[in-house]
Amino acid sequence: MDRIRLLFLCVLMLIAAPILAQQYGTGTKVNVPYVAPGTLKMDGNADEAAWATAASVNMTANWDGAWSNPPHPTADVITQTKLLWTRDTLYVYAKIQDYEKFYWGKAGEPWGGEQILIGIDGTHEGDNQMDESWSGWPWNAPGKGPTTYKLWKNGVTFNWGGYKVVRRPGDTISLSPTDTGWVKAKIFVDSVGFKWGAEMAIYVPQIGTNGKIGFNIGGASASKAYADSNGGDGAHAYFSWQSSMYPGGDVMHTGPSFGSLVMTGGPAYGAGASVDVPYVAAGTLKLDGNADEAAWVSAASVNMTANWDGAWSKPPHPTADVITQTKLLWTRDTLYVYAKIQDYEKFYWGKPGEPWGGEQILIGVDGTHDGDNQMDESWSGWPWNAPGKGPTTYKLWKNGVTFNWGGYKVVRRPGDTISHLLILDGSRVRSLLIPSDSNGERSWRSTYLRRGWVQLSDSTSEVRRRARPTLTQTVETERMRISPGSRRCIREET
Repeated sequence: MDRIRLLFLCVLMLIAAPILAQQYGTGTKVNVPYVAPGTLKMDGNADEAAWATAASVNMTANWDGAWSNPPHPTADVITQTKLLWTRDTLYVYAKIQDYEKFYWGKAGEPWGGEQILIGIDGTHEGDNQMDESWSGWPWNAPGKGPTTYKLWKNGVTFNWGGYKVVRRPGDTISLSPTDTGWVKAKIFVDSVGFKWGAEMAIYVPQIGTNGKIGFNIGGASASKAYADSNGGDGAHAYFSWQSSMYPGGDVMHTGPSFGSLVMTGGPAYGAGASVDVPYVAAGTLKLDGNADEAAWVSAASVNMTANWDGAWSKPPHPTADVITQTKLLWTRDTLYVYAKIQDYEKFYWGKPGEPWGGEQILIGVDGTHDGDNQMDESWSGWPWNAPGKGPTTYKLWKNGVTFNWGGYKVVRRPGDTISHLLILDGSRVRSLLIPSDSNGERSWRSTYLRRGWVQLSDSTSEVRRRARPTLTQTVETERMRISPGSRRCIREET
């Protein structure tokens, strides 16, 4: 019997994606139920039926008041916090019941009075960030890392209105969470019954089915009596749901103090299929096309040819005529993919300039886990979404990894348009093809290294490399949508 020649097509890749670390923050997790868009009205009442099944957390679980004079060693307020979610939105109902008249701080200093602090990290990856200015990372809003919304009787703020942005030279304003459309809220104050709080819809672009975000909530309790003996600062105790250093203050200072919210229920993503992918420590794998490290033995696998369409060709190919192997692992912000195709005849790579007419592997990644409603009628694979803005398809052939076979154009400067390949002057991705021929078996494989889009070492995270922004920043007006009349981001109707 003649020996059958087997031909192999292999690729080993690592792909940038917002993939989570093994433990986030304090390690505490709370499951948050889903509610359909339009169900809730942000009127401060939280009287819709959906709130009855909402998740709850204890805002005063960590209390710090023993230092004040007189001391307040135990919680002197009763609080309630409820949580629900819908696509790209977190709903928060927070209420504080006091026993004495509210004190809101002296004029111009709301931080010295009653307050609620709500911390959200849409990336679920910013638990290594510290804000030594105690401003609550306003530059991260709405979805770039931990951000703290500071509430008092007059509304929701970024750092009590102290976060300035430059719209254009000579035009500096205080950035408002509500004017941007990122927060829709109703603050309620009952000065007779000593109750106050808020019902809020907060835009968090990463929120979707089974998604996770970082979260903490806390605040301060204040009194006029304490303010009179303390220069007008009446905050006599601070508190928060989670704490790792400073109860209350952690919400606007300490990323490691955040817990996790897990979005449960809701519409299924895509086809509804799910696969558990094992973790591998950064630096464990060498992308040489061999996939021979021990970690690959326990990798997840999927069947690349589970859905086959070839009966239409002439002659027809009604069943799979290749054997494939796909393995998956992950580390922080990186997905590792090993894909191999075994054929029974010589490869055909398409006629010159048309790789789409030959052997190919297509790898689709949606780091947002929220883009399953998107259609690409150009069949190009959404290259504009790379690396983490929605579904993106990497198209592979013998010469490397591409966006739409090199057909995705970008303008670097007027008159200078280039094909937006993954291989861009070595600055984002470096791709190395390794041909081999052994014992009559042909193979090709690609080692794919990312610079800028893939984190290769835990010790050089982008957070640590990035310089801390100042409290006055230049922002893109169009993206921030800072005018009060601008389009709202939150899918909520009242």
